[in-house]
Amino acid sequence: MPVVKRPTPFRLASYTSLDSLLTRKEQNASNAALNDFIQHASTVTLGSSANLDLDDIEAARPVLTTGNGQSRFRSLLVEVCFVFSMAMTQFLTEYSTFGFGIILPALEQHGLISDTVSALWPTSVLTLIVSAFTLPFSRLSDMYGGYPFFICGLLWLALWSLIGSFSKNEIMLNVARAMQGLAIAAFQPASFSLIGSSYKESRRKNIVFGIYGACAPVGSYFGMFVSGLAVKSDHWNWYFWTAAAIAFISAVFAYLSVPMEPPERHALNLKMDWYGAGTVVTGLMLVAYALSASSHADKGWASPGVLAPFSIGVLSLIAAVVVEWKFAACPLMPAEFFKPKGLKPMMLMLLLWWGCFGLTLFYATFYMEQVIHIPALQMAIWFLPMAIFGVVMATVGGIVMSLIPFPYLLSLAGAGWIIAPLLLSFVPSDSSSKSYWAFIFPALLALTLGSDLTYTVSNIFMTNVQPLQYQGLAGAFASVLVNLGVSVSISLADILSSAVEVKNKPMVAIRVVFWFAAGLSAAGLILCVLFVRIPKPTSHLTPDE
Repeated sequence: MPVVKRPTPFRLASYTSLDSLLTRKEQNASNAALNDFIQHASTVTLGSSANLDLDDIEAARPVLTTGNGQSRFRSLLVEVCFVFSMAMTQFLTEYSTFGFGIILPALEQHGLISDTVSALWPTSVLTLIVSAFTLPFSRLSDMYGGYPFFICGLLWLALWSLIGSFSKNEIMLNVARAMQGLAIAAFQPASFSLIGSSYKESRRKNIVFGIYGACAPVGSYFGMFVSGLAVKSDHWNWYFWTAAAIAFISAVFAYLSVPMEPPERHALNLKMDWYGAGTVVTGLMLVAYALSASSHADKGWASPGVLAPFSIGVLSLIAAVVVEWKFAACPLMPAEFFKPKGLKPMMLMLLLWWGCFGLTLFYATFYMEQVIHIPALQMAIWFLPMAIFGVVMATVGGIVMSLIPFPYLLSLAGAGWIIAPLLLSFVPSDSSSKSYWAFIFPALLALTLGSDLTYTVSNIFMTNVQPLQYQGLAGAFASVLVNLGVSVSISLADILSSAVEVKNKPMVAIRVVFWFAAGLSAAGLILCVLFVRIPKPTSHLTPDE
């Protein structure tokens, strides 16, 4: 008597979301109904199934409610919940990274920050931790599926945002910010893994990544807006409470909507490369620390507190390369990952462009706050065009990317990257509305154009060219390039601005930094035009689309 093979035993990594549990229940019911039909038909035919028609057998199987050809969701509502939870991770990342700078004066007034040097750490420790721990978390996502690290990362962010809101001293604040970075390092590669495994290469996938990328400027703006309100009301805690609430709500939506991951993942046989993880984490953290501390150390690079960690960090990164490509049985950074055409120059291009993004946004905020002394809430209003234009880009981006070759879109993004810091370098030292509309407003639009196109195009390309076992790694590299570019560029700009600083003339150093950002963007555009070659993706509308 033929018996249909039942699903594999329960796996925590794959079946813990509500949608996954429902899918598994439907599969069990489907197989049970088919077995009953076969047994009944076999009894009727005196124990022989030879006369059973295959079409009749398949017709007896109940129709599952999951899947629509290009995605694996049981309904549009479930898919909307899924996209919301994925997009909110990008929103929360930018909210936590760029919104924090506005509440620094309030933190200083409440005794949580004592001077400029101490203000550097809660600002940069988050991106430092994200850069260092993203690769190990990407491997864990590829090994066990993205869902457990996605949901735990959101809940961890909610917890430490809540703890950070009750900070009583610098140490508690720095630890809370570091733990927020650890949460982001966990859920960012997991979100890539989940999106990559939930959608085939299609216009629908492009639209999802467009929404995902648009949440970067929206999250940055919302962080600034909430920070401005918190500072104005003298309740800086609200910045952390808002992050905790959004993270918790996103976790609930993810529990309700994340689909069951494909069973092929359990056959990948991936293992954690602990030696590679240790050397990568140590190297990135020590190098980033040295770059951040060098401009504020008494002896600069000659200070033992800077030179020692930098030297050890560089040696650790060299050891990581040797371990990964020579000795590791299952490396975190396998050579096969870098083989797709155009990937390596694109990664260098992204490092330069995200460095420009961090510099431009950070020093634009610094200019408004420290040079022209505009109120925090007005500053948030000035950044509003970034959020609006980001939504517009999300609306049309997915469709446009199916019609225009990616290299052309990246060239357009490169133009935006160059224009933004150049315009800001001509801003006068006053707060007139003419200066805003002539320089700051178009610069913010250009910055949003560059960041949205770059993020969406690079994410689509990296997930399309990588197999299932490298989906989490693709997300990890995308996140590392963003955070490493921001962290390193801000540290280098801090060194540069300290070298050219003129007493009582802060605009001199700020303009030099903007020129440096424009130079990074120009170098990235040259790489894009000469070396980045990306084929147009194959994406077609499905009947339901």
